[in-house]
Amino acid sequence: MDSDEERDLIRKADAFMQRLRPPADEDVPVLTEVVEANALRPPLSDDVREVLVTELENWLDMHLPAAVLRVLDGVADQLIAQIAQDARKDLLPQLLSVLENRRHGSP
Repeated sequence: MDSDEERDLIRKADAFMQRLRPPADEDVPVLTEVVEANALRPPLSDDVREVLVTELENWLDMHLPAAVLRVLDGVADQLIAQIAQDARKDLLPQLLSVLENRRHGSP
């Protein structure tokens, strides 16, 4: 069972909410139907569509090369580091072994 303090707190919260509640005669908007978003907008004319396509292409021409280069720079750096690591781990010991064998007269 609730304590007196809890009941008092609930009564105070309820009274506070009653003060904030709008009067009953006030019209509260309620969504009662679904409206298609496309029905609210007229279709774009071919001229407007062409202008938008041109603007998009211009924007891509200006921004895409730099974005691709940034990504490729990162990939190139990663590839170089990986190849260098693999060369040190695998190729270098093989080369050293070949040189050692030649020093000692083995083919």
